Amino acid sequence: MSDNDKFGLILERLDKQDEMLIKQGEMLINHGKILEMHSEILITLVKGFNTMQQDITNIKQDIVEIKEEIVEIKQDITTIKQDISNLQEDIDIIKEDTGETRTTANVLAAWAERAENVINVPLFADKR
Repeated sequence: MSDNDKFGLILERLDKQDEMLIKQGEMLINHGKILEMHSEILITLVKGFNTMQQDITNIKQDIVEIKEEIVEIKQDITTIKQDISNLQEDIDIIKEDTGETRTTANVLAAWAERAENVINVPLFADKR
């Protein structure tokens, strides 16, 4: 084989290596684009995660506030129950007093009627 043939073979190999290098470069560029897209996806996921974390923090705060409100409502209910109990006691006392007053009024009315018969003076004015 002559030097020219050897030189030609070397040039062909160099051309093939150039083509391979070009294809490898193109593949690296494509991989770079894919990595760039993955990077953008990860950035989006991180932003979403941060938003979710903030939402969870807000929800936890809302739950704490709701628990505090429930405690206040329970206290209000306890106070209302006590007030109702006090009102019931007052109503019972009023009923008892009303009964005593009615009995007393009936006794006085009966006494007045008997006294009226004894002294022959009308104690009740007829308002009819």
